[in-house]
Amino acid sequence: MPPRGGYGLIDSDSESDRSSSPPPSPTRRNRRAPSPAGSVSSDLTYTTTDSTLGRAAEHAPPTASLSDIEDEDEEMGVPAYSDEEPERALPARRSVSLSMDDLAGWVDRPRGVNEPWAATLKLEPSRVQVMQASLFHSGAPRPAEPQPIPLAKEAATRFGSFLGSDRAPTPKRTLPSSLPSEGVPAVENRSSFANDLDSQGALFRPTRKFARVDPEQSLARGKEHLAVDAGLALGRSFRVSWGPGGQLVHLGKLGGVSASGAAGDSPTVVKIETIDALARDDTKEAADAKRLLELQLAETEIKIDEGDGVPVAFTSLHLRFRDFAAAFASDDTSHEASLWRLASALFDEIDLRLPDSAPDDLRQRVESLRRKKALSDWLESTVSPSVEADTRAETTSTSPKPGSAAVVFALLSGHQISRACDVALEAGDVRLATLLSQLPGDEEFRADVMQQLDTWREHRVDAHIAPEYRRVYALLSGNPDVLRGTSAQDAVDRAPEIKVSEGLDWKRAFGLRLWHGIFEDSPLTSALRQYDRALAEPDNAVAPPKPWYLETPALAADARKWRLPEVETATDALYELIKLYADPTHALEAALAPTGFGPSPQDFRLPWHLYNMLSRVLQKRDFGDRLDLGIERLQGEGEDGDEVEGNSPRADAVVAGYARQLEALGLEEWAAFVLLHLEFSESRERAIKELLSRNIARITEEKDRFLVEKLSIPRTWLAEAKATLARYKGTVYAEYKLLLDAELWSDAHRIAVRKLAPEAVVREDFGLLRRLLAPFLEHDVEGWATGGKLFLDYADAKEKIPALLASTAAAAEPDASELSALNALARKLPILIKLLPDAFPDHETDVRSAVALSEMLASLMNLQRALRDLDGAGGGAGRGDVLPGSKLMQEGDRLGLLQAEAAAVFGASLGAAA
Repeated sequence: MPPRGGYGLIDSDSESDRSSSPPPSPTRRNRRAPSPAGSVSSDLTYTTTDSTLGRAAEHAPPTASLSDIEDEDEEMGVPAYSDEEPERALPARRSVSLSMDDLAGWVDRPRGVNEPWAATLKLEPSRVQVMQASLFHSGAPRPAEPQPIPLAKEAATRFGSFLGSDRAPTPKRTLPSSLPSEGVPAVENRSSFANDLDSQGALFRPTRKFARVDPEQSLARGKEHLAVDAGLALGRSFRVSWGPGGQLVHLGKLGGVSASGAAGDSPTVVKIETIDALARDDTKEAADAKRLLELQLAETEIKIDEGDGVPVAFTSLHLRFRDFAAAFASDDTSHEASLWRLASALFDEIDLRLPDSAPDDLRQRVESLRRKKALSDWLESTVSPSVEADTRAETTSTSPKPGSAAVVFALLSGHQISRACDVALEAGDVRLATLLSQLPGDEEFRADVMQQLDTWREHRVDAHIAPEYRRVYALLSGNPDVLRGTSAQDAVDRAPEIKVSEGLDWKRAFGLRLWHGIFEDSPLTSALRQYDRALAEPDNAVAPPKPWYLETPALAADARKWRLPEVETATDALYELIKLYADPTHALEAALAPTGFGPSPQDFRLPWHLYNMLSRVLQKRDFGDRLDLGIERLQGEGEDGDEVEGNSPRADAVVAGYARQLEALGLEEWAAFVLLHLEFSESRERAIKELLSRNIARITEEKDRFLVEKLSIPRTWLAEAKATLARYKGTVYAEYKLLLDAELWSDAHRIAVRKLAPEAVVREDFGLLRRLLAPFLEHDVEGWATGGKLFLDYADAKEKIPALLASTAAAAEPDASELSALNALARKLPILIKLLPDAFPDHETDVRSAVALSEMLASLMNLQRALRDLDGAGGGAGRGDVLPGSKLMQEGDRLGLLQAEAAAVFGASLGAAA
């Protein structure tokens, strides 16, 4: 808040004041905050008079008293002033000490704090002063004071900002040692201020013009992370907003700070566009999403939480990965089909074909071998297209022998041993066929082949053997990494080193270790460790586990691309699943990264389904951020009743990401289904309500039935969303009815009182007024005592008092029951008159409310006058004794109403004068 004194300057007594005034209180301090470390600081001195400060202080906000200011100062850590000030008969000159920080605070003061009323109301100063003198006896009018000129431009020139470190220093200026008796400090050498004031002394603010600055020349380049300078961080910012269906509202062109803007991109034009968050066409993405969601919905139970009535989804514990794999054709070799088949091989139950009495160690041993066999079958089927492509390439070569050893190696990389034997026999290589038939071979077999390779190397015979044969023999010896060569001075005796896995994709490189690197009874984890060790050695030339779109870019030629570090270094989700099974310490977060499944880092379709299966159904793995909150969660079908549920923010983030993705595809009903898997009921309710509010205009009758019948979404939630749409369209009565359907009684009451009831009052349709307020009589409604109840009391007074008055006046002897009823209504009239303005908080801005309030107050005052007339007309009958309520209105209340009316008339006169 601005400091006292009208100019934002800090007062300190001059020498003359110190000699004639008592010593200052110990609590008095200069209100100057120390300059921050490293900033420029200097003290500037001005001189002004008490009369100047007094006139400036007259325009301070009337709501801030001295005690309020000091209380706020104490809260901010600023020492307070003493209340004891010496009396001064004549204006004394005072010295004003000012630091850089004080000047900056004064420059940033909101405009209008020190402006006269004339400038604020845009009226002639003399006319306003005459009106003030006539109304408030303020004495002779003073001459108009000039408008204060903001020094923001001067301060920016002199002090700069933290971005000025690379700029040349600005020459310092010397401010004058004194101030003029009126106005603001005069600044020398500012000829530009001549155009800041018009002929009448009013401040002229020219239109700000913006110019595009080349990013290379921008002061903000390289300093985007600095948030200290408000002008750089938020000075000209525009809040980017997301709308329904993935729409983005923004300015200019989307891109980074260093991106160059295309010609014609205006930074002041608001654009609404849909951001492509997925790699493929929306139609294909929507079809694939619905296929899996329909499968999961069929195995999902929707329950209602008894505590708060919020629905929640539980996937059946009988659902398995094989059910998802069955949704794809048997000849489908896509990455997604392979993913579900791999998950089934690794995590679905396997029939061990053992009796129930079998010991646990035997069961674990058999399960390990069968799991390895299932993975081997999946890998053999997955790499078969690559094997066929290499085989065709070798058989169509122009070599003398059609590459029999190369074809054999290609077949062995796909674990097609029988076909490899046939190729060797067709080539007349009976010895090789005999060795191939013994694969994978035991330890003795591999040692014999390794000994043969060593013998060739010792006698330098390997230089005369084709590299393809040596590569095949390396596999026969159980070596999928590097086969040493022979170095010799004579090129004839020199044999090159053979990198066995070179040229193979990561799945076949891993398969060489699974089929040929370990023994048949070795566990699956041994092959994975071999592959990881080979991957860590660059000399082995082992292909890393890249995702399909990076490994074979041609398959993703039509897909959208993202240039992000996490995309370039992504790991195939297939490898992550194998790692997840083999390594208990491998994080689920890494396995379910979206970039492992497709090019889009925002595609959560497959990660969400996999997480739901691994964590919620099979309960194999979970995210590492799950916290045990000790909350018993609602159990689904077949679950134990004593399970304690924690919370995983990452799990909720995956759910929210997939729901947002479905919403962008136009599948709002399926987005609601996904949101039913949020773990907290409060989160589910809020997320689904916000989803419905954003997309209620796109929800058809079919989607409405799906939400209510299939997902058990309460109809009140849909009604609330429709009420939001009605508010957007401006249909007040429809919004009121929908809020009643949503059982939002307080919101409906607010609409009825502020929008509908005033119109019914103006029309004097009290039947409509009662119908509007009848639904709230049976409910606890916020603000009822100062809202709907006042309107009903007003309707009772308007309908009953005139009839009772007429009946009482006509009767020779008034009926006691009528007098009792009339007295009860008369007692309510002063309360109604006093409380009615509170029922119209917007009567100063809303014409309907103002008219209704005026009508109601006038009617009630007339009724009260009629009651008093009845008392006076009774004479000696003593009716004043039986109608004490007619005199309950206090004189203070009447005076308050008169003052309010006078203030309204005065404001109207000022408006007419303008």
